[in-house]
Amino acid sequence: MGCASNVAMIAGALLIFRGIIGLTIPALATHQMDDVAKIVEVSLQTPEEPSHAIPSLLSGGSLILGAILFAGGGLRR
Repeated sequence: MGCASNVAMIAGALLIFRGIIGLTIPALATHQMDDVAKIVEVSLQTPEEPSHAIPSLLSGGSLILGAILFAGGGLRR
C-alpha cells in the first residue's frame, strides 16, 4: 500500500506544480522561422512568435486535482 500512496503524492505534487505554473504564466511564446520566398538556393525567412494560451480553468483544475491526490496519498499512510 505504501507504493500506491507515494505514486499518488508524486502525481499530486506534479499537478500542483503544473497548476501554479499555468496560473502564473498564462501564455507561452515560441520562436520559429517561416520561409517567405525561395529562389534557386536563396530563401527569404521571417521570424514569427506565435503565442499559445493556457486556459486558467485547466490550470485551476490541475491545481485542485493535484491537491486532492496529494492529500489522498498522505491519508493512506
